[in-house]
This record gives sequence, structure tokens and C-alpha cells, in this order.
Amino acid sequence: MANQAPEPTRASPDGAPFFVVGAMRSGTTLLRLMLASHPRLAIPPESHFLPELMEFETSSGGLDHKRERVIEWLIAHRRLADFNLGVEWMRRTMATLNPFTTRSIVSVLFAEYARREGKPRWGDKTPRYRCFIPQLHHVFPEAKFIHVLRDGRDTALSAWRARFGPKTWAAAVYDWRDSIRIAWTGQRSLPQEFLLEIRYEDLIQKPEDVLRKVCSFLQEDYHPEMLGFSGAAKKQVPDWEAAWHAKLEGPLDPKNTNKWKTELTPEQVLLFERIAGKELAAAGYLPANLSANTRIRVKASLMQSGYLLRTPLVRLLSFLNKKGPLERAA
Repeated sequence: MANQAPEPTRASPDGAPFFVVGAMRSGTTLLRLMLASHPRLAIPPESHFLPELMEFETSSGGLDHKRERVIEWLIAHRRLADFNLGVEWMRRTMATLNPFTTRSIVSVLFAEYARREGKPRWGDKTPRYRCFIPQLHHVFPEAKFIHVLRDGRDTALSAWRARFGPKTWAAAVYDWRDSIRIAWTGQRSLPQEFLLEIRYEDLIQKPEDVLRKVCSFLQEDYHPEMLGFSGAAKKQVPDWEAAWHAKLEGPLDPKNTNKWKTELTPEQVLLFERIAGKELAAAGYLPANLSANTRIRVKASLMQSGYLLRTPLVRLLSFLNKKGPLERAA
């Protein structure tokens, strides 16, 4: 795959595709709803299937000789079901698609979603694609990337409290740190004009300014209806995840920042800055600079030690249970 020339774009003939990435609970869904309220932009629910498809294409030496297997995997993928394209349409379209590559598959699926929305251009919002920026850039060299940043203490706090999030505070902190590191590493593969970083705090406090900046980056006109995103939230967010984003059905809350200052204990704040203080500062957020006493330092150390002792076992079990691409749970 690395030696293949890029295929002519058929994904967004009226504009290059784009990817919105970021740490979990960093504000990517809010930006997705705003952009999807633009009259020309369509962004389906999170896709999640691209990394496995890219990996399978590389490991198999192409997809065409595995066409039936790929088609059945795509049809069974629970995230792709949220696109509501229909099994028969997918089976018929994939059976005749030529060339049959990751690029052409993704292009036709997203373009069809956009067509049904009455939009000429598509994007993707899947936060974990922050881990696959170089691979996505290889498949879609014309694509642009928007990285949403949020104060890591608020991001980790929100992720930790989510039903699907990490089980311990230390795990939430390491997750945020690692997500920032891998995103920034991947971003080095991009030409500067293909990358935009925005802050969640700016998005909720100065939404028009930030959206104008995003539209300029995407070479689109700004449209005021992007600020009316909340009316489309019920349609745009799948029912099974609506409870996680209930606040998006209401108006923006510009005060939804700095929750960590009142909801984290001193030892939790100290632990965060021990583990991820360097990344926090690099992202432009000021440290708390706590004057921690011995008791607070000991409690922070115990939280970190418990995580570090448990992590090797978790990783070993994950490795032993690892499945190949297209065999993983869809």
C-alpha cells in the first residue's frame, strides 16, 4: 500500500475530506454538530472502521481478492450501521466497486451519507483517529485535520466519570497524556496547511470566531446556522449514545470550563501534573502549582503506583486476546 499512487478523489468532488480528532471527551462531538449544521458539510456518526480496514489492506496485499470477506465485515460493523445506508445498498455497491481499496470504500460510503443529507462534502469525527494520522494522510493526502484540545484536567475528569471511560483517575490521566503525545507525533507527518488545532474553551466562549477560523481552514464560507446546532443534535447523535451528549441538545454553556478546580482533590491535581504536566503546559494550559503537604504527596504516589502495578497485567491480557484486523469485534 505504501507504494501505491493516490487514486483520484471521488470522496468529496466539491472539497477535500477532513477529519476531526482529539482526546475522548475533549469537545469533538460539539464541533461535529456545528460543522454538520453547515449547508455543505456532512459528518456521520463515529466510524471507527478505517484503521482495521487500512491494516487489513496492508497485511493482505490488497482487498480485491478478499472482497466478500470485507463486504460481510462492513455490513456487520455496528458503527457503520449508524450511517443508515442499508444492507442491500452496501452489498450492491461494494460488489461492483472498482478499485476496491480502503480509499474507494471509505469514499463511496461517506459520499453516499453526504448525498442523502443533501451535502456535497464529507468529513469524519472519530476521536481515536488521532492515533492514525499518518496512515489517514497516506490514504487521503488531500484531507485536512482538525485537532480539538481541551484542558487535560477537565478532559480526564469527564472521561473518568463517563460510563465507558477509564476506571481510575490515574488511568484517565495517562490516557489523556498518551492521546496528546500520539496526536502530536502523528501531526508531524502533515504539511502545516493541512492541520488546525482549536481549543474547546474558545469554542464555547467565542463560537463564531472559532467557527469562522475553521471554515476558513476548510475553505468554506461561514454560515450562522452553525450556531443552531442543538436543534439537530437528536438527529445527528445515535439513540444509543444520546445520553452521553445530552447537554448538546441545549444552548452552549460558556462556563463549562475549569471544573477540575472544584471537583478534583489536591492529590488528584498533583497526580495529573506529575504525569502530564509537561503536555498540559505544551498545550497552553497553566499548572495549578499546588503547595502539597506530605499527606497529599503520599496519596498521589499511591494512586500512581497502583496504576503502574496493574497496567502490565492488563496489557498482557490484551495482547493474548488480540485479534487480527477484520476479526475484531465490529
